[in-house]
Amino acid sequence: WFMPMFEHIVGAVTHILSILAMYLMITATPKSSESLTRYMMLLQVAITFTDLNYGLFFCPISLAPAPAALCAGLLCSYWRLPAQIGLTVTFFSLGTIAFSIVLCLHHKYVTITALSNYRRIS
Repeated sequence: WFMPMFEHIVGAVTHILSILAMYLMITATPKSSESLTRYMMLLQVAITFTDLNYGLFFCPISLAPAPAALCAGLLCSYWRLPAQIGLTVTFFSLGTIAFSIVLCLHHKYVTITALSNYRRIS
């Protein structure tokens, strides 16, 4: 009983913080950094989707010695779907977060390279 409630609370708090971060990115971003804001918004949407899946839909309860998880979220309890679906969506959303981080780092690299007038001599 404690673990699913704890995951619901943590999921709700991180979801609220993600929405606040998106609101601040939309309203308080200067014009000079709007291109980075698009990538950061993609990252924030991916994090929000992961929090929603992990804290509400899937809510895994790990079994320490066994490589398995018990599902305590809406997918298993309300919709009666197997836990593998929630695990698949969780790994897909974590992959989306990793891809978004790579995009943000690539944008940073391209911006710094353009500002430093780096030219390759072959």
